[in-house]
Amino acid sequence: MNQYLLNHITKRTFCIIQKQPIVKPKTIEFDESILKFIRCPISKQNLQYDKEKKALISDKLGIRYDLKNGIAEITPFNASI
Repeated sequence: MNQYLLNHITKRTFCIIQKQPIVKPKTIEFDESILKFIRCPISKQNLQYDKEKKALISDKLGIRYDLKNGIAEITPFNASI
C-alpha cells in the first residue's frame, strides 16, 4: 500500500476515533509570475489567469485550462470551452 495513503487512512481513523476535526490540506494558489513562460499548446499564444474561475484562458481560441491545487493542466485534452 502506498505510504501516503496509509498515513492518510491512519490519521483519518485516529481523528474519527478521537472525535477530532479532520484538517483539510492547504490549497496552493497559482503563481502568476510564471505566466510569461506558459503558452497555450494549441494556439501557441499567451494565457491569461482568471482568479474567479481558477483557470488559464486562451483569448484567441476562447478555451480554458483549469487549475487543480494551483497546478495548471495545460494539455489539449484538458481544454474546455
